[in-house]
This record gives sequence, C-alpha cells and structure tokens, in this order.
Amino acid sequence: MDLKLLNHILANDFGVDPDALDQALQDIAVYGGSLGTNLLELGLVEEDVLLKALAKRYGTPGFDLRTLEVEQSALAAIPPNLIRKHKVLPLHVKGKTLELLMVNPLDRVALAEVGMASGCIIKPYVVVEARLEVLLEQYAGVARGWRYRENPIDRVTQKKRGVSPANLHEAKALLSAAGHRDDVADTVVGYMLRFFKRAVLLVHRRDLMVGWRGALHRDAAGGEAEQPSLGALYLPLNKQSVFKTVVESGAPYIGALAESKTHDYFLSVFGGGYPKGCFAAPLSVRGRVVNVLYCDLGAGAEVTTPPADVMLCLQIAAEAYERLIKDRVGKESVKRP
Repeated sequence: MDLKLLNHILANDFGVDPDALDQALQDIAVYGGSLGTNLLELGLVEEDVLLKALAKRYGTPGFDLRTLEVEQSALAAIPPNLIRKHKVLPLHVKGKTLELLMVNPLDRVALAEVGMASGCIIKPYVVVEARLEVLLEQYAGVARGWRYRENPIDRVTQKKRGVSPANLHEAKALLSAAGHRDDVADTVVGYMLRFFKRAVLLVHRRDLMVGWRGALHRDAAGGEAEQPSLGALYLPLNKQSVFKTVVESGAPYIGALAESKTHDYFLSVFGGGYPKGCFAAPLSVRGRVVNVLYCDLGAGAEVTTPPADVMLCLQIAAEAYERLIKDRVGKESVKRP
C-alpha cells in the first residue's frame, strides 16, 4: 500500500494529527503491521475514521458492519485455504456476484484467485484489518495471532535465512545494510549462535512477549542451526519471569532461570530442558524496550558473562532500528504546512 497517500488522506481529509501518523510509522518500522493496525493500537484514530479513509484511498466502498450477514453458501464458495491465504471473507452470493470483505480491494492476485475458485464476479468491500481478523476467526475459523498478522493455523518452521555473521564486523555490516526489521532480527540471532547454543529474540508489546526469531543447536558439536517455529509463543508479563525482569529493569540479566509455568512453556517451544544459567538483555529504541534477547548454552549448562561484542551487537541493532524509523518517516510522513 502507498502509505503516504493514506497518510495524506487521514491528515488532510479527516484531521488526524501528522505527529500521530509519524508515531504509527515509527511503530511499523519496529513492530511491523499495517498503518491502520498501529494507529488503532496507539489509540490515535477511531475505526470509523480509518474505514472512511481506506475507502477513499482505494476508491472502494467501506462495509457497514451494522448490516453484516455472512451466508454459509458464500463461505462454501471459496476453499478455506484461499480465505486464509488472502485474508478475505465472503458475505453473499447474488447470482454470479460474490460480495467480499478485503483489507486491500486492489489486490489483483487475490481477486483473480477467489474469482476463479468461486466462478463469480467479485464485488469487494474494504474493511479495517483488525476488524476483519475478528470476523475471520468468528465466521471462518481463521485464528488470530500477534498483531492480527500471523495465522497459527498456517504456522510452519521458519525458513532458514543463512544469516550467520562470523564476527562483530560482519554483523555490523549486515545491520547497517538492513532494509527491514526482519533483517535486524536474523542478524542478531545468527550472531548470538557464535556464543550460545540457543538464542531467541522476542517482541515486547505492552504486557506481552511474543516469539519472533530463534535458533538453536541440538547437538553439542553445533552444526547447522535449527530455527523453531516461535510465532505461536505468547508470554504474558503479569507473572514473574526473566522477561518481566528485563523489561522492568531495562538491564541485562545473567543468572538462574527459575522454574515456573512461564519458563516451562517457553522452553517447551524453544528446545526443552532448563539451563543452569541464562543471559537475557533488552533491545531498546527511544527509551522503549521493543525486544528481549534470550540466550543459553542448553539444558543443564551454566552461562558466564558474555563477551562485550554481544552487547555491542545489540547497540548496533538499536541504531539499525533508528535508521529504519527515520527512513520510514522520511518516505511516508505527511508534509507540514
């Protein structure tokens, strides 16, 4: 989507504060997700305003949810895998016309595949992403995940990206060239495997930690790293854990990993078995802990103070985030009068 155009519409036609839009752009650079989702999460825009802006941006009518009815015959007209793949919700079949809720009604691939599968002419309506995710779960059984973007039903093991910096110099070069938040995560986790057997980077958002990138060596000799699926890993911060300690203190932690249900669940997803010690550290941007890095040497192993290069890598990663934020805001921000 052309975010600059949507920003322009929100600011000039609906009076949304450009500073609020810049805050949402900053969060996109760090947390990902759509502009609308970030605006709603930050409480900077109402859903009805966002829907009107999306309708104007796409030249497609927004759907009035007060009239929502989902026909089973419409749901049956599209294979479930296409509903999950394209995040679309069929509403009604009228003759040879299928009414469809979409986040991006200009998605030609989605329109073509749904039209071919249903044998219908598609009449799209735009809907706010966060609202569509709720409706997809309610009517089509498509489970919501983190930020409304991930779908645990389709969760698969992460694709191996082959990012394994040999030293801090290589890690710095990769982070300096990072064009997306995923590049930052892949580099940090890949570099940590130079010092640890297990490394995972989690996203911190309000009172929740969410799995993002992780890698581990199953065998003592190392070898090729396995990248477990972490997208369904959700850790609340309302109970004591190493993650809660790091977020609240804003400082690194080196020590024992106390037995708890939170840690039990985390380790069950991420390799299993308690270590004798672990290392965890915050990755902070503009005074906010946005990620927590967790590392250990495997079940039963102790951890000592990591080399200084580990913390330097996190510092460089924070600088990479800053650059991504500046790039995003510079490209998409609304010009002030």
